[in-house]
Amino acid sequence: MLCMGETHQRVRTLGQRLGWRSRASSSTVANFTRTFAGLGLVMSVAYGVTPAALATPVTLAPASQARANALATTMNWGPVQPGAISPIAPTSTEDLSTSAPAATPTLPAIGLGADAGLPDGFIASLVLRPASIVRLSLGAGTNTSSPGFRAGVTLLPLGWGPSLSIEGGHYMAGGADGLVKTLFGGIGKFASYVGKVDYSFANAHAGLDFGREHFTFFVHGGLSYVKATLSDVVVPIEMNARTDAPAMSTLRFREDPVLRMWTPSVKLGLIVYLQ
Repeated sequence: MLCMGETHQRVRTLGQRLGWRSRASSSTVANFTRTFAGLGLVMSVAYGVTPAALATPVTLAPASQARANALATTMNWGPVQPGAISPIAPTSTEDLSTSAPAATPTLPAIGLGADAGLPDGFIASLVLRPASIVRLSLGAGTNTSSPGFRAGVTLLPLGWGPSLSIEGGHYMAGGADGLVKTLFGGIGKFASYVGKVDYSFANAHAGLDFGREHFTFFVHGGLSYVKATLSDVVVPIEMNARTDAPAMSTLRFREDPVLRMWTPSVKLGLIVYLQ
């Protein structure tokens, strides 16, 4: 604790630094010191205290208010109004040293995609991204023989890179040529006897997705389950030459055969996100 003499000297020095032009006597400064030293105001100005201490409102007793007015009159400051002594607003060191974290850029939620593969064919789709790790798609396209549609969901645990996709689609009846012939080529020569094919499919794919903000290029592959209805099936049959029947005949089905199969599948695609 400083003695009153030391406090008195620091108040006088502070006044000289602030350039006060004063007619006050030593006794007046001493009265000023005694009045405010008890409140901690002189100590706050001379030495500095914590922000919390300066934020505490200053309330003057009637006697101290009268002495302050007398001192202000002597110093030509004018009368001190009650409440005119305002606390100094504290400044938090955390506010000065810690800046707000940079905001995470918002990813576009809507995009347009295109991909090609089997059994998907060529698909153009609308892509929705409700979250950085989830992507929804709904599209339509062709297998070069008939129109179809597909919907799916893709999960990206890291927001990009490794992905898992589940999709389902359907193609209407069309000729068994083009990509359809390639898809069903595994069933052998029988495919050449089929007039029309419509099929539904479901994909379970793993893959890699590159890019996430403005575009995404992806490669997906896995297994697909295909359920196809074969229409206009005509199968030639060779007859025994020792019979009177013609050498060649045909076999027709009363009901359209249904083919179910698991097949490897792959596709490549590109998504462009809208701003």
